[in-house]
Amino acid sequence: MVSTANANLQVRFTIDYPCGWHVFEQPLQSFADETSERKGRMLDQLLLSALPISYAPSEGPPTEISVDSWYDDTSLEGDALPSLADWIANAKKRFSNLKETTVKTRDGLTVTRIAGATPLSDEPVPAVLYVWEWTDRSEVRYISEAFAVRPGPIVTRTIAALVRSFRVIGS
Repeated sequence: MVSTANANLQVRFTIDYPCGWHVFEQPLQSFADETSERKGRMLDQLLLSALPISYAPSEGPPTEISVDSWYDDTSLEGDALPSLADWIANAKKRFSNLKETTVKTRDGLTVTRIAGATPLSDEPVPAVLYVWEWTDRSEVRYISEAFAVRPGPIVTRTIAALVRSFRVIGS
């Protein structure tokens, strides 16, 4: 396993992932001008894949695992990020035949794991979602999600391991 701590990324946490996997970061995505429920939020996104990551047109997601970390846009006033309970309730709406469990990160954070079927191209496919809340050393509150669609055995083990390895930098 290797760690994001060894990469020159902007994320404020570390996770372990398999040697040879590719990591792509899309930090500081702002939704300040949107009218959707994302308005006032920022998104830092990590994409992890055993294969090279490409945004060229293709069917399905560009990667096996995405780790999305949402937080309030500090250039705006107010708290656009909902409570963790509300976030999880909304996340559950994306699934059918869901099974919910909890796991812990190495820092002791409680993570909700939701597994079931989610629609992709109007057809339900297996998916797994991990959701947790954390605060960085600047006291900024985040809600993170690790998500995989059609996770095979390797991706299932990898996403579980990377969530368990989650550690806030400076904690």
